[in-house]
Amino acid sequence: MANSSKSILSPLALLVKRGEGMTLPSDIRQNGKIAELRKARKCHNCSGCRQPITEGTRYYSVTYAGAGLSSIKFPDRFHAECVGDFMKEGSGEPTT
Repeated sequence: MANSSKSILSPLALLVKRGEGMTLPSDIRQNGKIAELRKARKCHNCSGCRQPITEGTRYYSVTYAGAGLSSIKFPDRFHAECVGDFMKEGSGEPTT
């Protein structure tokens, strides 16, 4: 058996390589957090950088595993550029 030169990239690594023509992963599961890629139907504010997520742009909706209905009803929303740092954190709460 020959060693394959393919490397397996994590979903967060795909976010970093996005500028090289790669597509965004549809969901990221890490540290008890679930980030799902969505298209904004109205304007929201990013929970990471506090800048607006404009209507029609792609963003990640983050819920917490085992957090109950409040996490599903009121998810955190992040730009694709901002979600990577948040998903790496182990605390589960956005930094302000």
